[in-house]
Amino acid sequence: MSDLTVRPLSVVQQERAAFGLRSHDYARYRKHCASKLHHLRQSLHVTHGKGREFKKIAPVALDKAQDGHLLIHLFESERAYSHAQELLAAKDGDKHHAISRFRRAVHHSSSLLEYLPRLHTTSRAELAAYHLILSARYAIAKRDDALYNSALVQLATARTLLQALADAAGTSRDVALYTSFLDSAAPEVRFLAHELGHPRAWDTVAVCGDIKRPESEGAWPGFGALLEELEKAKGAKGQGELRPLVWEGTEVQVREPELVELLIRVQGAQGALTAHSSEPAAAPSEVPKEGKGKPRKKHRRTLLPAYDALLHALADAEDLARRLKEAQAATTLLAAAPQGGEKEADVGFLHAFVTYRLLATRIERDLLLVKMLENPPKHFAGGEQAQAKAGSSKAKEAAQDGPDDRTCLAIIKSLDAVLQSLEQMRELAVVEESVDVGEGIERRLNFTRAKRIEYLARLYASQAQYGESLALLARGTIYLRTVSASNTGTTSSPPELEFYPLPPTLAQSLSAQISALELKLKKDWYAATRKKPVFYDVAFNYVAQPGERVRQRAGLPAEEPAPTGIAVGAGSAGPKVPVKASEGGEKRQQVEREEEPALDGAQGKAGWSGYLGGWWGRK
Repeated sequence: MSDLTVRPLSVVQQERAAFGLRSHDYARYRKHCASKLHHLRQSLHVTHGKGREFKKIAPVALDKAQDGHLLIHLFESERAYSHAQELLAAKDGDKHHAISRFRRAVHHSSSLLEYLPRLHTTSRAELAAYHLILSARYAIAKRDDALYNSALVQLATARTLLQALADAAGTSRDVALYTSFLDSAAPEVRFLAHELGHPRAWDTVAVCGDIKRPESEGAWPGFGALLEELEKAKGAKGQGELRPLVWEGTEVQVREPELVELLIRVQGAQGALTAHSSEPAAAPSEVPKEGKGKPRKKHRRTLLPAYDALLHALADAEDLARRLKEAQAATTLLAAAPQGGEKEADVGFLHAFVTYRLLATRIERDLLLVKMLENPPKHFAGGEQAQAKAGSSKAKEAAQDGPDDRTCLAIIKSLDAVLQSLEQMRELAVVEESVDVGEGIERRLNFTRAKRIEYLARLYASQAQYGESLALLARGTIYLRTVSASNTGTTSSPPELEFYPLPPTLAQSLSAQISALELKLKKDWYAATRKKPVFYDVAFNYVAQPGERVRQRAGLPAEEPAPTGIAVGAGSAGPKVPVKASEGGEKRQQVEREEEPALDGAQGKAGWSGYLGGWWGRK
């Protein structure tokens, strides 16, 4: 006879989280429990007869019971419990009917106790805690003062068992599972302590600590022996352990089992990224090529695939945290506040924390892309031929001038993504509440803007738009001044800003680059000799400007005509007057015309008549 492997609290938590009870959708959860029971009965062949005469199912022997038989009683209890909660939450709900459904839920949970001999220690402790919490809530629903004392003892006993289970848990997910049930039972403990007049009703730990061991033994027979077995079952945590999450020196507790699983996956991806980045850079090795041809070179993989895996895990964790936050906001009941001196790990804070980690990783990846674009690996340049070309004079001049336009565009696009992530990070609640982190984010925003402006100015300069480039560089200098001014009062950056290192030397180096680029652009601007377009000054030479018309419409007096020069006599060639150059430095075309000699009056009158013998001109 093998032991049953059902863990009641784990099954209940998964079903409640997935099918609506977390958001107090009792009708949906009740329908899910009914559907689950139908499938379980079909698989175990314990369905009722379809005839008119009802035939009760024969009980199953304990040694022949399977996990499904235990799950049938568990889901029957959950269905009755959700129905009772639905009736109590309704304004016009029948309280008597709700109490009867609560009684039915306790009855089904009591039916689970007959399977205790076949359960291992952890499952027995979980089943005991589940039954005690359900019985205490049934007593609270009845509003009977005589039952409050026994209900408080039941809740205190269940709390002790849950704490022992959390101490003996082998994975961080189990710790979060038991902690979530501890938090869910805390409001009932405070309510009962207040009704019974406890002096410290607000302190859940103190109230449960006043319950003696004999009272717990009365609430659950074998309570002491079960605690001893749980103490012996303590062991080292396995691979499912979640390393501590720290924010500003304070450990953050995660009380949602599903989120714990995703965060463990995130830490695994982070470890793979760290291991990959710590590998020494090896020279490319030659891999033999199949068939003819030279062997191809195998290069070391970049960090981008490792960053993509980490971003994928963080995106899943952020999505779950957001859905948990929305579910908490949609409910009217507030989650119990965690006890102790640790930071309050509510769902809203966890969502902001995970979002911060996601944006920080995204910024790291974008900065890695910028670094690769600024200093590309040799094998990206095209192999030996590109290295041979790099030795030429043109390549050296291009390297001194800076990256080309396509590279500048790619860098600007990556820096735009960094700016977008930093602006989203600045609006998070965890950043707004921290002065040091907020100031660090502002410094990195200004530095990134200045760096983006440098490459944008290079693009404008490549199109001979020097004025726009110099205006941009002036704005970049202002951003760098704010970075330098804010860096003087801080000694070191907090650990939360390690994803974007910004030492003072980095800002000084960028300032020197901007100053050198500004000086170079000024020299290029003043030395520029741009070719005039075709027919640039044709209007000035061949089109008469309507100056008189303009002056007349403006109401100005007409200009006196300039005095003409001395008339040139007939047959004499006057001196040529050179045309002065225009003020713009462009020489206008000089049109010289040969002066025609003046004709005598007789010759002028003769004209064609001289040739035709006086046919014309006769009187």
